[in-house]
Amino acid sequence: MHCSDYKNGKRFTNKEVLVVGCGNSGMEIAYDLWDHGAITSIVVRNPVHVVTKEMVLLGMLLLKYIPCKVVPTITKIEGDNVYFSNGKMNRFDAIIFATGYKSTVLKWLKESEDLFNEDGMPKKSFPNHWNGENGLYCVGFASRGLFGIARDAEHIANHIRGVMSRK
Repeated sequence: MHCSDYKNGKRFTNKEVLVVGCGNSGMEIAYDLWDHGAITSIVVRNPVHVVTKEMVLLGMLLLKYIPCKVVPTITKIEGDNVYFSNGKMNRFDAIIFATGYKSTVLKWLKESEDLFNEDGMPKKSFPNHWNGENGLYCVGFASRGLFGIARDAEHIANHIRGVMSRK
């Protein structure tokens, strides 16, 4: 199941559930599953994340109270069996993929070919992807989670402030 189809953890009570992806959606789903009594595991593909000291401390504290098993990269899925890069295998009742979303911007934004590529992503690359044209900006397209969204918003606010001060 993709996380876009996930409603809540009610139907997963007492079930072994694997969440693939530890971004915002994956972490929220893992918490909700735990809150509904699921036996939750989460795949952490990349151990490097940009977080503040406070976030690390909060995560360590939460691990004491919210048991969520962290597992390595998946190498193969065969039915209910999931094989991991450490050579171990677990059986899961459900797998929820929180591995990202596809941009739909081309469906609703007309005449966007100057700003977005055929995949609906900004043509400008990080870190300048946020700066569009004619008052149009791109927030959240950097694939850098909440930190990236906050950074985009800050750049845009500063840019607008600069534009307004020149008028």
